[in-house]
Amino acid sequence: MGKKLLISAMGNFKNYKEVTYLVSEKPSEKSSKTNDKENQNSFKSYTSTKALCEAFNPDRVLVFIPFTLEMLKENSKYKDQAETLKSNYKNDKVIEQLNECKDLTIEVAPVIGRFAMEDDKSVLFYEKKEGINLYPNYVYYKLINWLKKSEDFDEVYVDLTHGINYMQVMVYNTVITAINALVKPNTSGNGIKLRFFNSDPYQPRKNDTNAELHVNEVSRIIVRAKNGFNSLITQVLSVEENYYRKINGIEVDKLMRITRAAQAGQFLLLNYFKDFIEEKKKYLENKLSGIESMDVKVNKNVNNSIVTYDYDLHFSAYIMHALLESLSKVSKGIRKG
Repeated sequence: MGKKLLISAMGNFKNYKEVTYLVSEKPSEKSSKTNDKENQNSFKSYTSTKALCEAFNPDRVLVFIPFTLEMLKENSKYKDQAETLKSNYKNDKVIEQLNECKDLTIEVAPVIGRFAMEDDKSVLFYEKKEGINLYPNYVYYKLINWLKKSEDFDEVYVDLTHGINYMQVMVYNTVITAINALVKPNTSGNGIKLRFFNSDPYQPRKNDTNAELHVNEVSRIIVRAKNGFNSLITQVLSVEENYYRKINGIEVDKLMRITRAAQAGQFLLLNYFKDFIEEKKKYLENKLSGIESMDVKVNKNVNNSIVTYDYDLHFSAYIMHALLESLSKVSKGIRKG
């Protein structure tokens, strides 16, 4: 039996309240009544992520926390400040509770938006160019490398409860894209099961310690080698080529020709272009990893501060890397079935 993994993304967890989460041990298998407490496990926790840890006992856990937890006082390197944040919050009640999960990894993701700080001043976190590009690229980069170290996994739980508005959809998309890129035939032929969860909405009230929230399974997907490969091909070819021209250095025209050949089953052509595929895959890996080394610039004024991530990488870079990851496997003859 394969390993089980859990993935989650947090927003500002400093004010999370401890509530009771109800998790079905086997949703839809034990009971068709989602609110039937006889078929639910009850967990007192600050996060639904910890409740899922208790319910499903995953072998490894990956949690993304935001870069926006503290006011930045001066320019810095992203990686240095991220390590400082992890150190500053290692004894936070939420993180301490998550550390009870097996093999926990915490990563700090580059979030954008306007956030209020404790001194009532606000901080605006922006990218060098308009858009939400770095968050999905960074989450994907950390996720796919973490998955590569998680050998023989066949079930992945994803908690979409926490975080701010755009995080959930981006985590959902990056998880599916990364799994599609990595899935290989397994001996059982059952593929990799993805299960997505989201708890009941909760607006905390003062001294409210009795809240009970169901952690609901909101989506389930089985990814097998063949449909994972086909999904990536379809995902890329369904968008106009100009969209991907916003990524410098990947030779979009040539890559699209190779992708259409793959869709037509012309796999010998992939073998012919395997050096090109490896070159562009490595190029995008370097671009994705470069987010960690980027400069973070702080511009202060009387009422607020503006923090800018000094890095430019289009949103679609992670999608193209996943495509190249998948094409690479086919070109080497190790992805069939």
